[in-house]
Amino acid sequence: MIVDDEEGVRELLRETLPAAVYEVIVCSNGEKAIARLAEEPVVDLLITDLVMPGQEGIETIAQARPEYAQLKILAISAFSGGEHLRLAKVLGANETLAKPLDLTALTERVRALMRRGIGRP
Repeated sequence: MIVDDEEGVRELLRETLPAAVYEVIVCSNGEKAIARLAEEPVVDLLITDLVMPGQEGIETIAQARPEYAQLKILAISAFSGGEHLRLAKVLGANETLAKPLDLTALTERVRALMRRGIGRP
C-alpha cells in the first residue's frame, strides 16, 4: 500500500513496483489507508509519506503498528533534517527514505523488507 498526498508520487511508486510481483493499493492520506487496512488486513507493506494533509504518516504508523504487527512499514519524507524519519523509526517504521526518492534504493528496500518474516522492527 502506498500512501502519499501527491498523486504524481503515488503513480511513480505504483509504476516502480512491478505489478507482476506486487499488487499495489494507493491511498491519498493516512485516514484512507487505515480504513483500507481494516478492509484488507493482508497488506504486507505500507509505504507512507510522513507529512500530508489530514492524517499524517506519523499518526498512521502509530495507529497501524499495534493493530497490524506483521505489517512492514517504509516511511518517506521530504522534510530536511531527518527528524520526521527518526520519529517514524521510533514509532515502528522498519525502514525510512528521504525524498526526492532514489528509485533504485526504494526498490532494494522494498525487496529486502518483503524477504523479512515479521513486520515489527
